[in-house]
Amino acid sequence: MFTYEISPVFILMEEVVLRKMHSIIGWPEEDGDGIFCPGNNTMSNLYSVLLARFHLFPAVKTHGMSVIPRLALFTSEHSHYSIKKSAAVLGIGSENVIVIRRDERGKMISSELNSSIVAGLVPFYVSATAGTTVCGTFDPLNEIVDICEHHGLWIQNDAQWAALLLRTNQEVIHYHNRLQRAMCCSQGLLQECNQLCAEYLFQPDKHYDVSYDTGDKRIQCGRHIDVFKLAFEAQINHCLENAEYLYYKLKRTDFKLVFKGKVNKVNFFCCVFSNPATQREDVDFLIDEIACLACEL
Repeated sequence: MFTYEISPVFILMEEVVLRKMHSIIGWPEEDGDGIFCPGNNTMSNLYSVLLARFHLFPAVKTHGMSVIPRLALFTSEHSHYSIKKSAAVLGIGSENVIVIRRDERGKMISSELNSSIVAGLVPFYVSATAGTTVCGTFDPLNEIVDICEHHGLWIQNDAQWAALLLRTNQEVIHYHNRLQRAMCCSQGLLQECNQLCAEYLFQPDKHYDVSYDTGDKRIQCGRHIDVFKLAFEAQINHCLENAEYLYYKLKRTDFKLVFKGKVNKVNFFCCVFSNPATQREDVDFLIDEIACLACEL
């Protein structure tokens, strides 16, 4: 997927799905922009930090880190590790990621975030999470957005898990922030931040609207058809049904649920359903096998 003339069908599929997601969230069509990223959170979060830095300090694209101040970004203890990785890759430095404490349920403590934004390093970015990797917790997004608006910071919402629910229309996120999992938003910013206008590939005199040549919005240019990852509504729903089945099965057994007590005080199993071939009998076998093995210890 370099240009429209190479892969017109796939690019149009991506455009249609992005516009649909924008409409579900409630953005006017002219206010949204986006791309689909490969892999899990890592590339999406990398794009997010890259865009935030470019938005505030566009000279960094051509002149490098020497022309901007020493930056700081903020995230919670339970955020995805790729926030620190992004800071390292982009030359900001992993030690300049300020980790905010979370409460007993795993949510970022918003008052701790507010008190951490002090003079010294230049704050520019906060990563909130809608569905943390281990506990599936939602940070207090509205409170975090208010803090970011007060301090003039870029707010991103790492919504890998929440976006799945958004895709299946079981939950719609109406926070006034940026949905992050599949989309990096802000009209035109992706293009300005990443384009280098390679003339052998992105010629401006083509016989169609060259805004469909979306390859220059991206770091990697050529890419796989990532839009297909959001085309599996039935499979996603099946995984959610398995998770619900596991939850109620555990409640009827001697297993203890983490959030019935204090979080992370004991070692625990984190079960993630991602294989749509998994059936309820597989869940039954998993629980019975763990119990059987435990009795032998």
